Amino acid sequence: MFGCIGRIVVLVVLVCVGALAWFTRDRWLGPKVAPAAAEVTTDWKPVTDSAGEHVRAQLQALGTRGGKAYVNVKAADLLAYVMSSFRGLLPANATGVQARVAGDLLMVKGDVNVVEMGGAKVLGPLAALLSGREPLEIGGTLELLKPGLAQLRVKSIRVKELDLPSKLIPSLMGQLRKGARPEGLAADGVALALPANIGDIRVKDGKITVYGAQP
Repeated sequence: MFGCIGRIVVLVVLVCVGALAWFTRDRWLGPKVAPAAAEVTTDWKPVTDSAGEHVRAQLQALGTRGGKAYVNVKAADLLAYVMSSFRGLLPANATGVQARVAGDLLMVKGDVNVVEMGGAKVLGPLAALLSGREPLEIGGTLELLKPGLAQLRVKSIRVKELDLPSKLIPSLMGQLRKGARPEGLAADGVALALPANIGDIRVKDGKITVYGAQP
């Protein structure tokens, strides 16, 4: 009999301990950790000449009397505007050029002729795995260097399904870059010409915000 009572007492104690543990779980488990925020991305959009003209008008109006202090622009539209200076990385005959924002990165892709990228001279042994036209994807951060000049700091380059080692990007950029390297341009940078009235440019949360210079 006493053995049976003992087992009942033990069972009651276990139930009480379990209930206490459940109601005080926040204390011994610690605070709940919120899941990491998903990277904000936008869809790929084609780069068109008409989009470039639209952005040109927006940027030139920044900071003017009655104009806006800043504008949000689409990645493809901004790339269309700076495409002429971006040709240092994208061959002139690149087709299907598209752009998007992924988090704080400006992403660009298109189909290019590997030979026009410099072949083995630029790509080294990787060139042996590529031929003809191949998809090229570039990702980088955007920043203003000085009035009238910004740069895309290239962080990733993918040709077909091959990711180029990040340590090779500066030397690759040096071989692809046309003309003299502007003062302040990083070894992994692509110079992008902008109107002199631009005061800042930021890529964050899936969008590009361009600010007019303070009067």
